Amino acid sequence: MKRNTMAIIGMILAVIMLASCGGAGGGATTTATAAATTAAAATTAAATTTAATAAAETTTEATSAASDLPIWYQPLSVGHKTITTIRSYVPDRAYEPGDSWNNNVWTRAIEEKLDITLEYLWDSANTEFVTRLNVAIATDDLPDYMAIPYNQFYIMAKAGKLKPIYDAAVQYGHPEYVQQALTAGDGIMVKQCSVEGELYALGASFSGVDGNMLWYRDDWYAQMNKEGPPQTIDDVIDMMRYFANNDMNGDGTDTYGLAAHETLFEGAAGFDGFFSAYGVYPHIWKMLDDDTIVHGSTVDENREVLRILQGFYNEGILHPEWYTKTGWGTLGDDVVAGQVGLAIGSIAWGDWKCAPLMEAMGNNNATWTNMPIPGLEGPYTNYVPAQRRQSDVACVNANADDYVLEAAVKMSNFRIGLMNGDIAEGKYHDVPNPDKPGEVINNFFHAVFMAGGGLGESWNYVCALAVTEALESGDTTALNDEQMSYYNRCKNYLNGDFAGYTSYSIFGPNGSQYTGQLIREKNLLEFNPFYGANTDTMNEYWSNIQSKRNEIFTNIITGGNVDTLFEEYISFFNAMNGDVITQEVNEWYQSTK
Repeated sequence: MKRNTMAIIGMILAVIMLASCGGAGGGATTTATAAATTAAAATTAAATTTAATAAAETTTEATSAASDLPIWYQPLSVGHKTITTIRSYVPDRAYEPGDSWNNNVWTRAIEEKLDITLEYLWDSANTEFVTRLNVAIATDDLPDYMAIPYNQFYIMAKAGKLKPIYDAAVQYGHPEYVQQALTAGDGIMVKQCSVEGELYALGASFSGVDGNMLWYRDDWYAQMNKEGPPQTIDDVIDMMRYFANNDMNGDGTDTYGLAAHETLFEGAAGFDGFFSAYGVYPHIWKMLDDDTIVHGSTVDENREVLRILQGFYNEGILHPEWYTKTGWGTLGDDVVAGQVGLAIGSIAWGDWKCAPLMEAMGNNNATWTNMPIPGLEGPYTNYVPAQRRQSDVACVNANADDYVLEAAVKMSNFRIGLMNGDIAEGKYHDVPNPDKPGEVINNFFHAVFMAGGGLGESWNYVCALAVTEALESGDTTALNDEQMSYYNRCKNYLNGDFAGYTSYSIFGPNGSQYTGQLIREKNLLEFNPFYGANTDTMNEYWSNIQSKRNEIFTNIITGGNVDTLFEEYISFFNAMNGDVITQEVNEWYQSTK
């Protein structure tokens, strides 16, 4: 039976209220216990089903040991099952010794804790995954369970290729992870993942969104003899210019003033947060004062910012070959080599190459300050771009057995619970890299075969508060396993181990999680007003438009005529039906009111 989207949200809220009525002050454990009591009838039914199945087939030790867990953490109620799926992987991703994309801490957890064996119909490198998936959709060669990009999900949902997942989310969803995600942000996830009033996927909740922030090396900034941090974007530009024009390392090596990479936007250090200082958003759609939407790359104000960036290139503030750097790849080599000391970058910048920089220098002088990027008019006047559109969502083939719905929801429960939640274990998040001192193996990347769910607030900020308090008090009794791993690294850093800076720069005092929270508290986010699925016209032309934008913007920054090339981009945008896409986006927006 199809349900109105708002009715779904209301029903989920009622379930969460029931599941959370265990009294005040109990935290996650109390909430889970109360929810387990509320779900007692369902748990009993699941246990009965499991017992009946055990008479016909052998039940694993993990299954029997899990019988006292609340229903959302119990193994499949029908006993062990093999479920088909597909998998995208990043070829050069680091794994623990002996592990691989299809045999790692996460795949073993699903086997051991949920009694599910995953069988891959096919796998593909991340750069080819969407193409391969599109072929699978066209030929109906689909697995039981999928964690896939939002656009491909929407195509399948519209074509009737997916099972409704609402009932399973209510019956098996963790109230703080899955059900919370269904109601967060005025039910934005439900709106995105529903077609004609029926929910077909589990997506993210967007409760911990943060934007780009300013990072700069403290030892370099100290050479400027300034009092306090930069107050305006012009102060930041002065810092860039100083870093590029002075012998920052004292050895005559070349340095430059702003990290940048080939895709221009997002990634480790894009131009997004610099453009937004001038109120320009070339990577997202922009709401105008007349309540219409245009793409930010088409507004004339881009010209001014592109001229400034062109000046940076001519002055040597940008690396002469910045456009060859990869965002989370070769750009890091420049950081470790001490060539760049300022980035308008990700909240995770400090977790990347800052510790290896200290290793290379042999001291911990190269700490980094992070802060909200100032604007033209001072602090807290730069509204950085942010997305509310789903990335990957969890969904189930319409032809799959019903137990696959249970599996999909429970995998979402475990993904959040083991990584960040009430059963968190540090090994599911990251572990030290035995082959690269100062770096970690990010095991959370290996959970990409699952999707959906989220925490009610920024979990990483919660971790930062807990870790900082423990560092100050010395009392670690309130820390879970994940938080203890951050705490231990922070302590190691304070005791002289450079590798620990990966956690100290993010979760320690003044770490980037505090800046992320400040950005949220002061509403310094400019959300993309378009968060729907691609239109048919977008699917045909949008990748060409984005490629041409990057090509022309790069040509402008590296010396091309600003006005001539920008007009060339606008002409291309319209030739690729950009005006039609703009109309479709506005029609979508009007339909959401």
